[in-house]
Amino acid sequence: MHWLYSGSSMKTPGELNRLVHDIFLAPEYRREHINDFNANRENDRLDKHGETPNTFAPEDGWRVGSVKIRLPKERHRHASEEDAPVLEVSEVYYRSLLSVFKAACEDASAKAFHWMPFKLFHRPKPGTPADPPSPAERLYGDAYTSDAMIEENEKIQAKARDDREPGDAPDTEYVPIPCMFASDSTHLTNFGTAALWPIYVFFANLSKYIRACPSSFSAHHLAYIPSLPLTIQTVYQEVYGEPASAAVLRFCKRELMQQIWFLLLDDDFVKAYVHGILVQCGDGITRRIFPRILTYSADYPEKCLIACIKFLARCPCPECHVTKDKIHLIGTTADMRTRRTRTRKDNHQLRVDIEAARRNIFQFGAPPEGTTVEGILGATSTTPTRSAFSTCLAEFGFNVYEMLVPDLLHEFELGVWKATMMHLVRILIAAGGRCVQEMDERFSKVPTFGRDTIRRLGANVSGFKKLAARDYEDLLQCAWPVFEGLLPPRYNKIILDMIFVLATWHALAKLRLHSESTLRVLEQTTTALGQVLRAFARDVCVNYHTKELPKETVARFRRTNAQAARSGQPAVPDSAQQSSGLGKGKKTSGQPKLKAFNLGTYKLHRLGDYPASIRKAGTTDNYTTQTSELEHRRVKRFYARTNKNSCFAWQIARHQRREQLLNKMHRQLPGATQKPRRMNSSRASKSMGVKERLLRRRALNLDFKTSEPLPFGSPKEHTQISEEQAHPIDISDYLLENSDDPAFEDFYQKLQVHVFKRLSEARSGERHDHEVTRADLRLLRIARNRMYLHKVLRVNYTSYDMRREQDSINPRSHADILMLAPAGEAHPYLYARVISIFHVNALLLHPNAEAEEPEPELVHVLWVRWYELDTSIPAGLSARRPYRLRFAGLDDEPFSFIAPSQVLRSVHIMPAPHYGRTNAALPFPSITRGESCEDDDYTFYYVGMWSDRDLFMRFLGGGIGHQQRDGSMPTVHVTQPATVDQPAMDMDHDVEGDSEPASGTWAEDVDPEDMAEVHAEADAMEAPLEEPDAEDSYDVDEAPYLGPEDGEGDFTDDFEYAGFASL
Repeated sequence: MHWLYSGSSMKTPGELNRLVHDIFLAPEYRREHINDFNANRENDRLDKHGETPNTFAPEDGWRVGSVKIRLPKERHRHASEEDAPVLEVSEVYYRSLLSVFKAACEDASAKAFHWMPFKLFHRPKPGTPADPPSPAERLYGDAYTSDAMIEENEKIQAKARDDREPGDAPDTEYVPIPCMFASDSTHLTNFGTAALWPIYVFFANLSKYIRACPSSFSAHHLAYIPSLPLTIQTVYQEVYGEPASAAVLRFCKRELMQQIWFLLLDDDFVKAYVHGILVQCGDGITRRIFPRILTYSADYPEKCLIACIKFLARCPCPECHVTKDKIHLIGTTADMRTRRTRTRKDNHQLRVDIEAARRNIFQFGAPPEGTTVEGILGATSTTPTRSAFSTCLAEFGFNVYEMLVPDLLHEFELGVWKATMMHLVRILIAAGGRCVQEMDERFSKVPTFGRDTIRRLGANVSGFKKLAARDYEDLLQCAWPVFEGLLPPRYNKIILDMIFVLATWHALAKLRLHSESTLRVLEQTTTALGQVLRAFARDVCVNYHTKELPKETVARFRRTNAQAARSGQPAVPDSAQQSSGLGKGKKTSGQPKLKAFNLGTYKLHRLGDYPASIRKAGTTDNYTTQTSELEHRRVKRFYARTNKNSCFAWQIARHQRREQLLNKMHRQLPGATQKPRRMNSSRASKSMGVKERLLRRRALNLDFKTSEPLPFGSPKEHTQISEEQAHPIDISDYLLENSDDPAFEDFYQKLQVHVFKRLSEARSGERHDHEVTRADLRLLRIARNRMYLHKVLRVNYTSYDMRREQDSINPRSHADILMLAPAGEAHPYLYARVISIFHVNALLLHPNAEAEEPEPELVHVLWVRWYELDTSIPAGLSARRPYRLRFAGLDDEPFSFIAPSQVLRSVHIMPAPHYGRTNAALPFPSITRGESCEDDDYTFYYVGMWSDRDLFMRFLGGGIGHQQRDGSMPTVHVTQPATVDQPAMDMDHDVEGDSEPASGTWAEDVDPEDMAEVHAEADAMEAPLEEPDAEDSYDVDEAPYLGPEDGEGDFTDDFEYAGFASL
């Protein structure tokens, strides 16, 4: 413990546990092995391992290189571009791209590669002799099931048949190895300017469920991009006698990015791209691999650098030529036609135009962003930069624009939704009163869900302080009941419809497994999304005088002063030092500016490309930048181990290489594939404290501090509950103690009936449907008249994407459960709140008095309080309203006992604060309301149908892993709406035998020739395209660790999926 609390502050109790149990207590540990141990010496040995010339590691290790940039100047002519002065950027740390491909294929992890892409299908309904099977439907999930990989594979197989490489054996496999690039600059410290700009490489042959896990080491670090050196102005002034303009610096930055890629896409890689390269793969088979580039994931500014287009210019999209004034038409027929017919193409004419623009810049002294260059390239918003991808690979059919896939994190969560959420807060401020305070209060009361699916929302959401993408995602998933009723009814419905469609679109776009049916739903939801956003701007936003938020005002003046400082101008004076509500020391000047809702953003336009991108490259979790953001944690951890001087990038590269080599060595050790034994970080006393025992009314559940660890069970088991008997409750004493609580009315009799039915069914093997009589109950014995409390119920289930998932349910914090409704019910599910988890030891005497008395059997029981569905209002996807619940009244048997096997999974149920609280369902204080023993409940609750992907698919329908009672798979039924103004989704649940709803989708039939409404909307949408938020960054640092949830054990960062479930 002294070692833990001395020296570096990076050590944690978990790391100390791992040191003791995985090292010192390991059976192979010998003290003499570490005599004379020196960490620096061992690091040197790692660095020299397999050392080759010009590298400090093996062939695929890190190298140090440099690139050269030609410096132009306005109105200064050169004989040619080659005669222009050169700026050399040194200390470029990179790895050979081809060597990275070879190393990935040779590694033992390549045994999990899918070498041949394939199409994945499923049949919604299996065939029988009397009923033929339904047609197979195409599925999209991993990248190796996508159209792009299949298309590349067909080309390579055609080469294998018709143009084999000389010397290849007839049985040598020709396989594509598609890579997925990702790059993004990241700050390495909370304070200071230290930053790193890594390029990562992922291989699409590996399942995304492995590839997305940081501990799998599937992210290969390819290069660390340097920034323009600080000496560029000095060099420029020495050459030309004056500093470079902002336009020239932007030109040089674009050139630097492309020169880095020229360095990576070297001749060896291009040769392998065309002819392939023979590699003995990790499974022992020699194959000719063909490197391919499938996707490039980045935020918008970096996409502009890769695509060589101007930032937020006339045509801001890197994939098509849509203009800014048409972006707000998203979802219309005209918009979809533009995406299909005006795509960007890397053709010969474009390259000729770029060369002409560069001649004007270098040979005639034209400004890089002047009218001459604009006249050549301005129509397509292209920059006069040679693309490395185009120069090296275009002749082989590669299109640089096609690899720049959408990014859900930056474009929606930190883009469209963040902008919409901020404008909703502006509207609440403009509306006056307590609207903003009420919103913050409502968000703070939203319950958490899952281990970290929905986290605790703060009490100052409107401040937007240090919110990451995951926080905005949580806000969206919980926003509908929060915003209900905050504004007048004429605006309330429009806002709620918009939030509903936004949440539904986000849930669809983030699915890990799509079918053609769900993609049609996504396409039609995109149409609805454009409609509701235009309605919000046209009918709501124009009626409120919205201004900047205090945070935006401060940020604007900070940017203004920074720009003034860079240009040598005086800073904006702080004339009045007006407070913007941010506290002392926050200086701003002037009044907040008017802020309009902007539908002319690139991020909004990009939402229309998601269905096509999923078909082409797989679902969005294959190429989301969230995976690369997670990898940033690694380089941030390495930075803490450097000396933090100017050469920290080289030190990070060495640390990365060492970790990679050590991980490779570790995987080769016997038994290394087994997961290390995980220890709980803390264990409380197994017995309850004296104070708790002295409470007059004990809750019928265990508190968080009570320890009741569960062993890791088989994922094939549906439920798991402890069988310990450390927390007994005498039933008679407890009922006497709570005799005035109406929840305990007939408690013992109901428990006896439930246990009798369970034991009777177990004995006979048949369902017990007849009424239990007093004579039956006389045969039941509950041992010692005791029930034994338990802390947590684990529920394993098959998710919509055919994975095994687990929910942890406890009465204290995550108590709401979902169950299947009886066949024939209008709504497919039942909802309840678990009050207590316990077991009894019971036996059934044989009616024959002379029979031997059996041994008691352990019977796990859940005591629940029922919700009832509110059918007084329409709900569901067609009504754009989540299902509304309320607690059942005392006259409707609100409390009962169920078997754990009846639980389908957990469900997120949120209060509806708009309707206030009531005690109509339970007019008396009761311990069943939790530790607070409040006198009332919320009048209504809403089902959080977007809280996770699987929950959403249970309400949408069509989940491949959601098997129905008849053995068939649920099907999405797409129906056309009755009117254009109100898109609808059919949610007919009256499907006999269904275990989940059949469903439909939105659709909007927009006449492409009828542009009157479009022009009217365009007039209302006129707003300048705002600059990107400088704080649009994804903070992936974890929240403070509070210990294992419910005491059931630590939850590892690794994926806990057990694999595909049987169909």
